Amino acid sequence: MASRQQHQLVTALARTAADLARTAGQPVSDPVLHEIEQTLHGVLAHPGVAEQWSRGRLVKVPEAAVGFADVTPGTVPTRPAPAEGPTPRKEPEPGKEQGRASERRMRDLGRARTEAEEADAEVGRRGQELGEARDRQAAAGSHAEEAADRVRRAEHELGEARKAESAAGAVVAEAGTAVSAAEHALREARRVAGRAARAVQRLEQQAEP
Repeated sequence: MASRQQHQLVTALARTAADLARTAGQPVSDPVLHEIEQTLHGVLAHPGVAEQWSRGRLVKVPEAAVGFADVTPGTVPTRPAPAEGPTPRKEPEPGKEQGRASERRMRDLGRARTEAEEADAEVGRRGQELGEARDRQAAAGSHAEEAADRVRRAEHELGEARKAESAAGAVVAEAGTAVSAAEHALREARRVAGRAARAVQRLEQQAEP
């Protein structure tokens, strides 16, 4: 029963050591985990191995122990704590670093897609504005052409009116000349008529007995 508990204790200690190493950025493989368990078995089974381990002089993994010696709390030495020194630099785990790089790439890809979608939307808006501006330009061109036609028609009508005015002026001038001539002829006719009337009157007076 004690041997079974010791096996469970060794397994638990080995796994705890592996977890601590993994947390420190040094993942432990299955062969290394097996060596840790074998070392702990040797420390518990052989006092000499325990002595070397406690002094930090255990240079190789001990041979697999067939059984465990009776162990009391004072039998298993406590391994001295390592001397304090600079905290070892925690090296990033390759898997975690790759995961972070993948996350960064995904974030960059997401931002790039968002920017591309915004750019496409902006292109659509600018295209719509361009189409509306071209429609307004076409409408303004049509209005300008209609206005130009009206100006041309007005200029033509003005030219015709000026011609008519000029012709009317000529007619008025001719009519004025005719009126002057008629007035002159009327005065001459009245003078002739007056002389004729006076001549008739003299003749009538001479013809009286």
